[in-house]
Parts: sequence; structure tokens; C-alpha cells
Amino acid sequence: MVYAKVEREDLSARVARQLRASVLDGTFQAGDRLPPERDLAVQFGVDRNTVRSAIQELEQLGLVERRQGSGCRVLDYRETGTLELLQYLVFKPGTDELDLEILRSTYEIMLVTFEGVVALAVRRATADDVAAVRTALGALVAAVEGGDVAEVDRAELLLTRRIIQAAHSPAAELVANTYMQVQDAVFNPNGNLRLLWAQQLLDDRRLKVYERAVTAFARRDADAAKHLIRVIAGPAAELVEAQMPPTKSKAKKRAPRAPKTA
Repeated sequence: MVYAKVEREDLSARVARQLRASVLDGTFQAGDRLPPERDLAVQFGVDRNTVRSAIQELEQLGLVERRQGSGCRVLDYRETGTLELLQYLVFKPGTDELDLEILRSTYEIMLVTFEGVVALAVRRATADDVAAVRTALGALVAAVEGGDVAEVDRAELLLTRRIIQAAHSPAAELVANTYMQVQDAVFNPNGNLRLLWAQQLLDDRRLKVYERAVTAFARRDADAAKHLIRVIAGPAAELVEAQMPPTKSKAKKRAPRAPKTA
């Protein structure tokens, strides 16, 4: 494998990106060893400290394992990878094109995870938690009535957080944070999708479903609350996919026009 030299700025991140792509696209298989640091440094045109820092990033993602005296071995990321790896897996290796299968899988697991958190919240919520969720719902209703899309976005996020906090699980909050960060960093770096999602809340019946979900939450009806959350969050993946530009393979070929007759 021959790597392109990188620019001076942000060297470690650029080196890590190329190495990461080589692992994810199968250039390096699980069990393979990366070239020695000195060889990589020559190929990238950087010093060994930069290469070492880049490899540390791969280690943190669960892509490689470095052992003293035996080099750096590539791991099977499906067994060792972390959630942080999702932000790289959603892109086809070495490209800026989103992988639809990974995208759908990510939203599927996000939804299943959130349903589980809702079940915990229903079971563990205190009276103060229920009051906080109801207050957040009131803020969302007010935001929708006010018609400010940015405020609707903030209020909907607050309601989501209040429900998650009611589960009294630091792990649940951290997992939810990870999913949100991946979504914002990858699918929604400029905030447009979140605003579009909030705009839909002004136009559809999602607010009514939220009201029913909070009622079920307050009544400790976990099954109803989980079902309603699925109704609310289910279309999110379709919204993201609908905003993506068509790939060349899916683009429809236009039939040639018939020549004009005199």
C-alpha cells in the first residue's frame, strides 16, 4: 500500500484518516500487521511521532492493537470497535458518500436503544422526573405555537433529554450523547436536518403523539410509551435518506428525445 503525502496542518488526523480507511476497506485484514512506524513516516512524509499519534487514534477506536516488540496488529472492529467508530463507518471507506446500509442500521439501533431507555425511565421515574418531563412538554407546545423552528428544535431536544434523565442511568445518557454527536457530526453538520425535522413538527401530528407518550410515561405504561416513541422517531432515517443526493447507480437515465419533425 502506497500512501499520499499529507499537508502540514493537522498531520496526525490526516494520517489517521488514510490508515483508518485502509482498515475499513479491507486493505488490511484482521490479523495483519501495519508497516513499521519508520516506513509509514517515510510514505506519509511526516515524523514518527505524527504516525504514532495517528495509530493511537486507531487504537482508541478498537481498530488496531500495538504490542511492544511485535508491531501493530489489525483487529476485527466488529469485535473490538467502539461507538465512536460509527461516524467513520457511515461513510464508504475513502469517500464522502454515505453508506445507506450502515445509516439504516445506525438509526435502527438508536431507536431500539431509546425504546429501552424509555422503558427504564417509566420504571424508575420519580414524581420530580414526571414533573420535569411535563414541563418540557409544555415548553415544546409553546414553541410549536410560537412557530420558531429553532426554538422547537431546542424544546424537542430538552424533552428527549428529560425522558432519558428519568432513567437514572449515566450509561444511558452517555450512549444517547454519543448517538446525538454522531448524528450531528455526520448526518447533520450544518444543523439543516434538525431544523427540517423541527419544521415538520409544526406541520404534522407529532406533537399530539408526544402528548400521548408523556401521558403514558406518567401512567407508567411502558409498552404504550415505547410504541409512541417508535411512531415519533421512526421516520428519522427516511428524512436523512431523502435529503441525500442520488448516487450514480441509482440515478435514472433519461431516454433520448425524439428528433423534431418538420
